[in-house]
Amino acid sequence: TPATRQHMAVSGPAAPQIFSRAFLVAASNPKGIVFFAALFPQFIEPGLPLPMQLTLLACAFLLIDGLWQLLYAAGGNTLSNWLKNPARTGLINKISGGVLAGSGILLAIETGISL
Repeated sequence: TPATRQHMAVSGPAAPQIFSRAFLVAASNPKGIVFFAALFPQFIEPGLPLPMQLTLLACAFLLIDGLWQLLYAAGGNTLSNWLKNPARTGLINKISGGVLAGSGILLAIETGISL
């Protein structure tokens, strides 16, 4: 019914707001600043103009990072579709449970606890 469809529509912040918020969080992350401060100087040639070098390095980083993000998204989407099958999810649960049980048994044996 139209009322149900209208109720199901979820409103949230617009894409520019989400982008600007994410950009501010990423730009203010001290780990990112330290990473670039440690990485970029290795590729800077002192005799060449600095702004052009930094622009090229930043563009290369954005391209590589963007491709990795797309790869993660595609892989997550594929894995999500693969895990929608209950038999596969059950298999993952059984394997995980077996690994945890085996780890517990090995830990008990290593610490000398009698089973």
